[in-house]
Amino acid sequence: MKKVASSIIKYLLIVFFLYYYIGTTAFVHTHYFDKYTVTHSHPYFPGTHHSHSTAEIETIGLLNMLVADTTPLFSVIFALSLISIISQTAISFTTHKELHLSHLRAPPVIEKVF
Repeated sequence: MKKVASSIIKYLLIVFFLYYYIGTTAFVHTHYFDKYTVTHSHPYFPGTHHSHSTAEIETIGLLNMLVADTTPLFSVIFALSLISIISQTAISFTTHKELHLSHLRAPPVIEKVF
């Protein structure tokens, strides 16, 4: 059961990442207001009916600020996690016992006499 859940979560994370990546690169658009301009991206159907309320504009601004503020933190966490994984892998390769078979004798040699 745990293996199935892990597999489902892996695929959901891939789908969420693709949705986010495509949404932020393929659907960039700009809204013009009297005092400011907002450029952002999210999936939408193009047309004149696409607009945002004031609360949505504020939410977009807060989310953009949150992403900009937390990106360095996530970069550090990712780097530390990667270093941890690499060091654990290196340790697992070096903890094997080495076999020293120097006490064994060589096989007998048969010499032909001419």
